[in-house]
This record gives sequence, C-alpha cells and structure tokens, in this order.
Amino acid sequence: MKKNLRAILSILVIFIIGIWVLSKIPFESDINQTITAKVYKDGVVVQDTSIIINGARSNYLFADEQYYEGQFIIEYYERTGREGMKANITWNKEYEEQSILYFQNATFPTLGINHKLLIDKEMKEFAIGIEDGTIFATSDEILHDYLGKLIH
Repeated sequence: MKKNLRAILSILVIFIIGIWVLSKIPFESDINQTITAKVYKDGVVVQDTSIIINGARSNYLFADEQYYEGQFIIEYYERTGREGMKANITWNKEYEEQSILYFQNATFPTLGINHKLLIDKEMKEFAIGIEDGTIFATSDEILHDYLGKLIH
C-alpha cells in the first residue's frame, strides 16, 4: 500500500513540475509577412501602404500576456523603418488590450505613435494610429473597432 501511494505521489509531483516547466517555456512563432493596409485621414482612405512584420511571437501556454518582438515597419511612416528600430507588441488577455512600444539601440525614441493598437494574434488584421490623427488599418471594420477602443 505504501509503495502504491509513493508511486502515485511521485507521478503527481513529476506531472506538476512538468506543467510548471511547460508554462514557463515560450513557444515562439516566427512571423515574416508583408500586409497591405489603408491610410486613413479624418476617416477617409487617402492611399494604401505596406506593413512589414518580421520577428517572433511568443505563445506561453498559461500566460495572461503574449509578446511579439521584431520589425513592425509602416512604409508610409518612415520613422518606424530606421536602422535598428524594433517593436514590442503585448497582448493582455485580462484587459483585452494590445500595446506597441518601439525601441532602437537601447532607447525608446518618440515616434509620435499611439501605444494602443488593435491587432489579432495572427498579426494579419490590425489598426494603429499616429499623433496627427492618421490611422493605418487593414479594413474598415477594424478601423471602427479601433476608434471605439480609443474612446474608452
């Protein structure tokens, strides 16, 4: 009886340690894509642009936050494509928010970009704005969702 109990407890401890280890390991997905987006000024499409996304997205199993780190270059907005410029995007499950932070050579330059953005986990649909009111969005629907989030 004691041997069975020890075996069960040993298996249970190993199982718990295994789950803990898996929850700490990020399963990364490489993302390398170019997405076409519309440039909106005052709610009107003025032209198309391309967004270059080249980096890695984490997929922690039990985390409330997921991360992307790499290039997020908005061709229309050249400041995002400077040499060494990278972006960190965070998805927060609890607050259903996404944010972006650009960094370059251990600094955080002021690019005039709103830190709030709306982006799906596959990074194919998104909307992001800059301080002058220009918004880059992949569709009219996500643009309206983004504008609704900015108001709240």
